[in-house]
Amino acid sequence: MGSGMNLITTVIGFGMSATFIVFVCTRIICGRLRGGESRPMFEIESRIDVEQPEHQASGLEQVVVSAIPTMKFDHKAFSSLEDAQCSICLGEYQEKEVLRIMPKCGHSFHLSCIDTWLRKQSTCPVCRLPLKESLGIKHVRSATFSMPRSFDDSEVSTEHSQLWLLPGSERSAVAVVSEDPVREWILSEGNATQITRISPVGGGCINRASHYDTDAGSFFVKTNRSIGPSMFEGEALGLGAMFETGTIRVPKPFKFGPLPTGGSYIIMEFIEFGSRRSNQSVLGRKLAEMHKAGKSDKGFGFEVNNTVGSTPQINTWSSDWIQFYGEHRLGYQLQLALDQYGDSTIYEKGQRLVKSMGPLFDNVVIEPCLLHGDLWSGNISSDKNGEPVILDPACYYGHSEAEFGMSWCACFGGSFYSSYFEVMPKQPGFEKRKDLYLLYHYLNHYNLFGSGYRSSAMSIIDDYLRMLKA
Repeated sequence: MGSGMNLITTVIGFGMSATFIVFVCTRIICGRLRGGESRPMFEIESRIDVEQPEHQASGLEQVVVSAIPTMKFDHKAFSSLEDAQCSICLGEYQEKEVLRIMPKCGHSFHLSCIDTWLRKQSTCPVCRLPLKESLGIKHVRSATFSMPRSFDDSEVSTEHSQLWLLPGSERSAVAVVSEDPVREWILSEGNATQITRISPVGGGCINRASHYDTDAGSFFVKTNRSIGPSMFEGEALGLGAMFETGTIRVPKPFKFGPLPTGGSYIIMEFIEFGSRRSNQSVLGRKLAEMHKAGKSDKGFGFEVNNTVGSTPQINTWSSDWIQFYGEHRLGYQLQLALDQYGDSTIYEKGQRLVKSMGPLFDNVVIEPCLLHGDLWSGNISSDKNGEPVILDPACYYGHSEAEFGMSWCACFGGSFYSSYFEVMPKQPGFEKRKDLYLLYHYLNHYNLFGSGYRSSAMSIIDDYLRMLKA
């Protein structure tokens, strides 16, 4: 009898335990399913409360939060798994899920997560960039804005962003909130009403590059947080000058200027690249056509100083090419090497070369031609139709042969030179002068990247001093 009662008790106990386990599991599963659809606000709020600083910062008004842009998640637009995760709830983004994108820093979060955060904080949760400064807010009253109507999730990425993305005069109220000059230009003079995606573009080491997709086409944007607009002014003027020749394809520049938080930006045409390696023969011919079409009646130089890499490039006008190249190209780099490394040997020998290089130009007619100025393989591509494209110029008007100064890392082949010289005939003494134009860029690489390039520059200088008996 006792054993029977024990068996019954055991069965009842086991049944109750099993029932409890099933109940708990069911609650967890259901909770996760509900969490995927709409994240429980109390969980987020409790996490935010824990992270509050001792001296609590006031959050943003809802009208301001609503004006921050949104986008639907697309895995192709995010460069890493880390970027595809909300830093507040640590949940991974799902395809087409609505995110809010922070201005300036570009960090993204679930809509519900960041909206709750911004009710109590006024900074980006990741980088702590103050959003009031980022948005250019001094004081915003709710009456200034009209809130959008209610909507379901399928409408969020367009309707919820209307305050940010309204065209023309309807967007003037939001201009108080946004001091993002890139976005403002795209949504006004760029004729777009909506930015659908912003994707990072790799390949550069000096600037940050992004691809902006909009309902009016695509734009390519470069920003630099530490250098003022003079650098991008030089690039914009150079691209514009090359574009105006109507010869080789370059991105058309649209706008450059300062960023409100420091640094600068440039907006230009986005070109979809095809095969990375362009047709050498077509490239040679198109480049020669640009040299032939791009002339200057001011002599050698350019409208503004610019940069080659990140090195300043002085473009003061001169009527004498030998003087210009000696002073503003070789002389500037030699002085930089002396100042930076105390390299008196290369400076003194280089100056001897500058003073004695005149005979290398005997019987040569030198006309000011528009040069790209930094033509290496990284600045050469082709569009989806296979047409050559050249990028990131350091333009000035100079001797056409100076364009080949980066040929040591441009991979120009025989077909390139044959096609080029069909349009721009080779001048007497071309082979003797070729290394003189390489020297400028070897010296620049020495000054930018260190002693690994010194021996190449020194070898060229010594060879010319022997040749010229200087």
